[in-house]
Amino acid sequence: MTNIKFVNEVPWAGNVLLSVVIAGAIFCWWVAENMYPRDAETGNLQLIVGAFPMFTVLIIVEFILTEVTNFKHNTGRYNLADAWSSVSAGMTQQVLGKILCTHVIRLVPFQILHGKLHENGYPLHLPPAEWSSFWIAFLAYDFVYYWGHRHSHVYSFLWPGHGVHHSSDNYNLSTALRQSIWQDLTIWMWHLPLLLVGVHPHTFVLVSQVNTLYQFWVHTCLIRRLGFLEYIFVTPSHHRIHHDRRLHKNFAGVFILYDRLFGTFVDEGYESGLIGVQEDSKKVVELQDEVCFYGIVDWPRSWTECVTQTNGWVKLWEKGLFTLRGPGWNAATAMRKLPPTSLVERMRMEVHVTKPFGCYLLFQTILAVCSTNVIAACGEEVPPLHVMHVLTSLLVLGTVFDQKRSAVVLEPLRQVFFAVCFYYECPALSFAYVASLPFFVYFFLVAEKTITKVA
Repeated sequence: MTNIKFVNEVPWAGNVLLSVVIAGAIFCWWVAENMYPRDAETGNLQLIVGAFPMFTVLIIVEFILTEVTNFKHNTGRYNLADAWSSVSAGMTQQVLGKILCTHVIRLVPFQILHGKLHENGYPLHLPPAEWSSFWIAFLAYDFVYYWGHRHSHVYSFLWPGHGVHHSSDNYNLSTALRQSIWQDLTIWMWHLPLLLVGVHPHTFVLVSQVNTLYQFWVHTCLIRRLGFLEYIFVTPSHHRIHHDRRLHKNFAGVFILYDRLFGTFVDEGYESGLIGVQEDSKKVVELQDEVCFYGIVDWPRSWTECVTQTNGWVKLWEKGLFTLRGPGWNAATAMRKLPPTSLVERMRMEVHVTKPFGCYLLFQTILAVCSTNVIAACGEEVPPLHVMHVLTSLLVLGTVFDQKRSAVVLEPLRQVFFAVCFYYECPALSFAYVASLPFFVYFFLVAEKTITKVA
């Protein structure tokens, strides 16, 4: 096995981040238990909603650590436009999922078939209130997740539901939030085999949340190898390989054992010798940046959410709706020797923003996040003004990052519109828009070179 030496690696930064991850998991459970109502149908904690504060804290901590340590791995650092695109994808999924009830697509068939099986005397049944049922369901869920995830890479008609998650050329914790609004539409049928094990619908919802939350922390370049845990669990090292746009390996969500068992595992250290990295006589590879090359081959040349979310379907239409070969068709089970790739190809599109204007854009994103939390915390009655606020903000801010001429008109109109609309419902948001409008006028219309695009 080739040894890897990362130039300017700071082990303590990864240890700090890992400690915060563990503390954040406990805090997430407390928030879900005490600050949000339980799901009305299943009675489960809303762990994903409760994790929003944890996601925010961990992203901030990782950003600070990469800056304090002068982290040299460009693809592991934060680019404002890329991080914003990831966060906006997560907000879009949460908001549209709440409106369209996309969770129903995967839950209702599961509930119906579960009822039919037990009406006809199916013998296997895991009582939802027992811990043994949870652990059996958790192991079984990761098994079916492995196959659903693998097939999402292999088959072209499933890739649009997952490819959004891989569309970032960077790899950090914000990437974990980059989710597709189509995912529930393309993955639900892989959950049905859990019925054969006797998994109850309520337990199914719980283990799916825990599985999703586990996968958040593995999207980082700061945490390197984790000793014996590498042989059992999915770690950041394993998942970095998964996000390489040329490999399509390591599909498991929690337990890497499935990849080792079914021939789709690649170790980060071993693969470094296959992708064009020069080795010296001592078989030590010195890396200035990550071994992996992140993103997707047919990447969208836009930061606007409606473009990134539909890019997969557009590419499928261009290639032919009836083609089966997805990006991982040949790669999933094959060992491939890959040619060297230049730095230009590694980072294919970047946006550089001045710090003052970046603060303005960050503030606008925080306002949209506030509305997203309101929507997530509400019951069945979704507040339409907050929905309009989130979706409009993401669309218009996307045109700002894309440097569209329309942004000069749309952004001031958005500010004035929501300053008026929130005047009675949420005066704090209204005041925030009134106060921030002059800053946009100055940064975008008066100041020079506040935002530049490098493609």
